[in-house]
Amino acid sequence: MSAVYVPCNEMPNIIQSYYADVNALNRVYVATGSPEKRERYKRLAEDYIGKLNKISFASLPQGYKADYILIKRDLDENVFDANTEAKEYAAVQQWFPFADSIYALEKILRRGGAVDGKNVAADFFFINKQLLQLKTKLLAEKTITVNTSRRASIILKGLQAAAKNVFTFYNGYDPLFSWWVPDTYKKLDSSLTAYGAAFKTNAEKNAPNKDSSGIVGYPIGREEIVRQLNYEMIPYTPEELIQVANKEFAWCDKEMLKATAEMGFGTDWKQLWKK
Repeated sequence: MSAVYVPCNEMPNIIQSYYADVNALNRVYVATGSPEKRERYKRLAEDYIGKLNKISFASLPQGYKADYILIKRDLDENVFDANTEAKEYAAVQQWFPFADSIYALEKILRRGGAVDGKNVAADFFFINKQLLQLKTKLLAEKTITVNTSRRASIILKGLQAAAKNVFTFYNGYDPLFSWWVPDTYKKLDSSLTAYGAAFKTNAEKNAPNKDSSGIVGYPIGREEIVRQLNYEMIPYTPEELIQVANKEFAWCDKEMLKATAEMGFGTDWKQLWKK
């Protein structure tokens, strides 16, 4: 007797396999913001979208239809985020001409390869010189926004993590690495931190929106708000949510004035906070 095909059996297997693969990648890739990592996770999500597309949604039990919708939503979001990150990376790539050198060292580390300590020190020394020059140029740049500054911060933290992993792995193990690299690595780490601070300073200076609190803001636009609401499965438009909020605020104001009157303060609600 041949085995009976039960489509719902595929959903738990796909979900479990996907998160197992994500965990495996998390153990391999460290440098957040690296193009290689971004494309690898994107390819994984696209592979699983392909697997889902082969399943007959109509034949799934109701519970597994919900699982299908949720995992498909998250996979689509991962692909969208990867594409968005790629655009943002391209917008700031000119400020990171040294990134590939650090990513290349991390790639060697992932494969357990050997590095030449003298060459690593020379690379770090050259990157330090680049960072000083780029920092001066950056502080005079007029096109840095909060968004580009945030992407730059993510890239820099990833580069620092990659450089630290390379240093931690080889230092104390490879005598030549331990001789050549420590001082240049410490200077590199400090320079990357200072470079990130320069991005933040520039973005705050050029920020188009700043309220009285001093908080820097950068609007994402109605289209992105609608997209995020759809992702969260919230069945309201931004305008409808504002109407709901105004209604709730009006109720709060009414109740606050009611309490104020009951306590003998008339309409001076500020007295509530003075007692």
